[in-house]
Amino acid sequence: MDEGCLSCPGVLVRIQRQSQVLVEGQTVNGQRVSYTCDRVLAHCIQHEVDHLDGRLILDYGLARTEPALATDDARSTNVIRNFLDSLL
Repeated sequence: MDEGCLSCPGVLVRIQRQSQVLVEGQTVNGQRVSYTCDRVLAHCIQHEVDHLDGRLILDYGLARTEPALATDDARSTNVIRNFLDSLL
């Protein structure tokens, strides 16, 4: 699947990801939780874990640029920022 990232506006990279992931953790109260995620959510989780591990989509191989996506990503970034600001 071609993947973009708000950290690299306008860039797409073909990345092979697992179709299902198991996420394990604990709540703030120490209760263990686990979630099995598939499809788009599995893809998103793997993308975000890459960021936690210090990786960007550019680390996966050849990137191609899509100028139209840069504008869409900038708009998306503003929408996300406004949403997060509204939570504070």
